[in-house]
Amino acid sequence: MDKEKFYSCLDSLEMMNAETCNYFASVVENHPYFHAARVLYLKNLKVNKSSTFEEQLYNGAALLPDRRQLFFVINPIVKSTNDISDLAISSSESEPSFVLIEDSQNTNGLLVDISDHSKDLLTPTNYELLEIGELESTDEPSILLEKNENLHDTSSNNKSLTNDDLIAQFIESNPRLKPPQIIPENQEDISLKSLAEPDDLITEPIAKIYLSQGHTDKAISIYEKLSLKYPEKSSYFAGQILKIKKENK
Repeated sequence: MDKEKFYSCLDSLEMMNAETCNYFASVVENHPYFHAARVLYLKNLKVNKSSTFEEQLYNGAALLPDRRQLFFVINPIVKSTNDISDLAISSSESEPSFVLIEDSQNTNGLLVDISDHSKDLLTPTNYELLEIGELESTDEPSILLEKNENLHDTSSNNKSLTNDDLIAQFIESNPRLKPPQIIPENQEDISLKSLAEPDDLITEPIAKIYLSQGHTDKAISIYEKLSLKYPEKSSYFAGQILKIKKENK
């Protein structure tokens, strides 16, 4: 790689031509990750208006870490040729200005060139306008100023109140969150169902077991249910109930 040619093109982009384009192409081919050489190669292709510039730009931009640098090299910012100092001088050179000064005692007006004496004429005029403004002023600005100050004080007090006093008031009041009222639902007593005899236990052998254990009421209850369940045997079950009652008198 010819270092002198590389540095000369780096210092002055105007030296780029077809020969340097071939030179940068070989450098990029041998050193594909040499970013500075790739940027100069793309710049050289654009200077020579090569037909392969768009394709090489698309492929080369993907390998460059900073595409902004590539953009500013390929599209340099052109400085304005107008000199700021000349613009300032030309703007200062203006046509002479004239003003009509009227005398209160004389109705004739007088044209005066104020381009050279603008400072002497404008300063008293401003001063006179200031005095007139002071004479015609009323107390309204002071009233507005007082209102603004009161509003400012009120807003600052409200701000401090929201930051400090409200927190202190909240702590002193010690509010308590009331638990939500829970309305009990009408719950069915399932314990009564547990005491009821299942249908498969309403049998005569179960009634006899209750009798042997001394639970005459349960035995009588089973016989009554059996009488309703089997009406054809109701007379038999009624006799058993009478027998139990006689034996337990």
